[in-house]
Amino acid sequence: MKLWIISGLALIAVLLLVMPAVACDFPDEPLTQGYWKNHPEDWPYLEKFDYENFYKSGDCYMEVLKTTTKGNAYYILAHQFIAARLNGAPWTSPDSVDKAWWDAWQLFCTYSPDEVASWKGNDGDRQKFICLADILDKYNNGCYSS
Repeated sequence: MKLWIISGLALIAVLLLVMPAVACDFPDEPLTQGYWKNHPEDWPYLEKFDYENFYKSGDCYMEVLKTTTKGNAYYILAHQFIAARLNGAPWTSPDSVDKAWWDAWQLFCTYSPDEVASWKGNDGDRQKFICLADILDKYNNGCYSS
């Protein structure tokens, strides 16, 4: 229980530090992960993502975007998660997209790409990644209404 409280307080502290940085210009309409991968100059906070590791992957955000998924649900979700973040999620997106983004965040804090790569087909945990990726993909493609 104490770990969850400490984690929650740490998240609040990070959000308070990051909020000024995210109070920048997000696109009027969401853009796809392919757009963000090919236009890093448009990233609202390039320096942070250029040098910071993407959770348990050991790679920076751009390296993750450039990694071919090869069916690995970690990277399938990571591509959509990063794009959604650059589009303003979880601060400017519909509530259900926000929930999907935060659920994905929890998965990335828990699992590494290698762990997820070992899951095949309809494995329940793998399906969580795929389902969240589908929601974020719809949002990133402008096809998501609350």
